[in-house]
Amino acid sequence: MFALPVSPLRSLRRFTLPVLCGLALAPGAFSQLYVAEYNGGRVGQYDAATGTPANASFISSVNDPIGLAAYGNSLFVASFTDGTIGRYDLNDGHLINSTFVSGLNHPDALAVAGSDLFVVEYNTGVISRYDAATGTAIATLPVPGSHSLVSVAVSGANIFVSDYFTGQIGHHDLGSGITDAAFISGLSHPLGLAVAGTSLFVINGDTGTVGQYDVTTGATINASFIAGLNGGPTDLAVYGSSLFVNSNDGTVGQYDLLNGHVINAALISGLATPGGMAFATAIPEPATSALVGALLAASAAVGFRQFRARRSANRV
Repeated sequence: MFALPVSPLRSLRRFTLPVLCGLALAPGAFSQLYVAEYNGGRVGQYDAATGTPANASFISSVNDPIGLAAYGNSLFVASFTDGTIGRYDLNDGHLINSTFVSGLNHPDALAVAGSDLFVVEYNTGVISRYDAATGTAIATLPVPGSHSLVSVAVSGANIFVSDYFTGQIGHHDLGSGITDAAFISGLSHPLGLAVAGTSLFVINGDTGTVGQYDVTTGATINASFIAGLNGGPTDLAVYGSSLFVNSNDGTVGQYDLLNGHVINAALISGLATPGGMAFATAIPEPATSALVGALLAASAAVGFRQFRARRSANRV
């Protein structure tokens, strides 16, 4: 988990607070799951516990929305077709800046860590690093031999990317500057990535499985941590003790992060090709308790990031 600055409160009516593991939330706090619909041109907002839609068209009229990432009170949305990353208000979905980052070559996945926004572009084989507050470009990190990067996950100084066609997971160490393009190899069209503790979870697109790997060495822990995902799994996200998996069949499923057991294979259904996912926790009115006040005061040191991969049907 990463600390990051938060923009000033827009209103106390409904303040969105990024998630910090282990942080006690006030009574009435609820978790929100945001899901991009690639073919629907929108981003929906759902109750993360029940899958109930709060607003299925929370953000609409986006060309091929694919990657999502939450930062403070903002939600970043990557448009695969337009080559842009738009910035939206995480509370009500209104547009802040449609070209927060522009001129990209098919941006496919986003991740926020600290005050950095990481982007992978499908046709470039590089990881791009931007200031999450301003959109200013910081650095470009090449991944040698890669040309079809589809997902990114960040843990501390470690950046992981999946290359759809080479079947490899690359690793870049921000501290040393060293890149290992074949940190994990021999996979079958790897897609979504997610990090939890000492584990890196990877979707194997051709086998309909989610594999579990050691985040430090890349060693296989369980190649079939989740199996039998026949709907075309594409993206992963971790929230609390659950691993969420979206699929081309229009569903988002929920699985136990410890053992891979299914909790709800169709927590959300009827989506038009789900893309990226992001989480946030909101505290609705009335926000008057001492605990809520403490949470608001501490919000500037709390952070969240999520990761995303695009659907396999558009990669051939």
